Amino acid sequence: MKYFEYADFKSIPNDLIESLEQIINKPTQSAFKKNYPLKHYPWLVTKPVKDDLKNFLDNIFPFEVGTNYQIVYNGLTIHKDTHRIYTYLYLIELGGDEVYTNFYNDQKILIESIKFPLKQWIKLDAQTFHNVTGIPNNKVRVAVVATPKSCYIN
Repeated sequence: MKYFEYADFKSIPNDLIESLEQIINKPTQSAFKKNYPLKHYPWLVTKPVKDDLKNFLDNIFPFEVGTNYQIVYNGLTIHKDTHRIYTYLYLIELGGDEVYTNFYNDQKILIESIKFPLKQWIKLDAQTFHNVTGIPNNKVRVAVVATPKSCYIN
């Protein structure tokens, strides 16, 4: 895998995805392992998925996954994920017409920018520096996230 690749998993049926308002109004949860300290960032929050969506995801992946909704706001900084090696994203709200996921080398020099499509599984290398840009202040980008349990970093 380069920085990302499209993954061929089954699409999520629309009736399993809650409305944007419902997702935003859910309580915040840790995106990480159970009992992992909850971190608060102004540009990213995670919310729990409903049981029926969790059950669907458990059945399409051939490995155990941790799942959540990820809401990204304007201002997501260049970073590497400290808690996982890679993850799968399924965008359900782009956040605008000019929203890019950017990848950087270890000197934080931009190496690739891409506008990911809606409703396509994306395997993202979380150990490559990356960020998201172009989200207007009044918008959010929302994804269903499925991280293989074997990819969590202790």
